[in-house]
Amino acid sequence: MNIRKFGIVIVLAACSKGFATEDLKLTKEQFQGAWQCESVLPVSKLDSVTIYGPDGSFTGFANSVTISAVDASSLEFDLYVSGSWILDGHSLLTDIGYVDVLPKNATSDKHLNNVKKSLNNSSMKHSEQEVIFLNDTTIEMKNKNGTVQTCVKAVSAAKI
Repeated sequence: MNIRKFGIVIVLAACSKGFATEDLKLTKEQFQGAWQCESVLPVSKLDSVTIYGPDGSFTGFANSVTISAVDASSLEFDLYVSGSWILDGHSLLTDIGYVDVLPKNATSDKHLNNVKKSLNNSSMKHSEQEVIFLNDTTIEMKNKNGTVQTCVKAVSAAKI
């Protein structure tokens, strides 16, 4: 292998590798703004946008389509949450203070109380996720169960 090819391989390897968790230097400012994510909850899988504010507050909006365990019907609802967030080392901690669920079809309306009960469970209201990768456009976080969630930075109004 000649030096030129060897140098290209090193550059490509360095560009494609994310930082190990212990190498990440995280700041609160890196999280601020809107992030588009796919979230998995016990009752559903959500496509969401979460906005992390500089004051430690967050607001999230999501749409969910899931199959009811009770009667195998399709449930669709919109979810709105708000609360607080902090960065503790390499962990993103969130606490939901408010949850609202809006049914999108008649079947969802019928099961609304079950959905709200699941979402208001105390274990759902607090989240701790380890940040394993972060750059200007992407964040990867791992929850306590080992599930990795990838989010992408949503377009900022300031860039339009």
